[in-house]
Amino acid sequence: MDAALLKILARIDTHQLPAIPKVLLSLIEAFQNQQTSFDDLTRIIAQDAGLSSKVLAAANSSFYQQFGELKNLNRVVVVLGLETLKTITMTSATQQFFGQIPPSQQNFLEVIWFRSLACAHFARRLAKLTGFVSPDQAYLTGLLHRLGQLVLLQCFPKEYSALLSEHSEDVIEVLEKK
Repeated sequence: MDAALLKILARIDTHQLPAIPKVLLSLIEAFQNQQTSFDDLTRIIAQDAGLSSKVLAAANSSFYQQFGELKNLNRVVVVLGLETLKTITMTSATQQFFGQIPPSQQNFLEVIWFRSLACAHFARRLAKLTGFVSPDQAYLTGLLHRLGQLVLLQCFPKEYSALLSEHSEDVIEVLEKK
């Protein structure tokens, strides 16, 4: 591995990095298990008030009006389906990760989040258009493609903020490597 990269990695304090909440990790594992039932998913989602409210809000959006007002979490999980639940879960986990970046770097965070979310939607759309078997994996990959920038912002707030402030997007990657 490159000496400069090793030097940066050595300076990263992994205890400083935000952790994905246990409920979201449990859901990601449940989605990967073929034996997981809707009841299992409902029990996991019910453990997190914030995630439950996001799922309920999605199910009661105008897109799902045909089902009437949905208040029962188990019914909501069935109506939304696995793909939508995966998207809500992955987006929520990523938002929580992004949300742990200090407010002083909010302007950088908004740009990174917007680009990550746009990339996620494009990746899923492209996956569907090309017949890729797991569009949700493409979505997650797009969502996390700027994770390195979050790590740099979290671990090197002054240095990386200065780099982002002083240079345009097209030279950032070159400067990051330097």
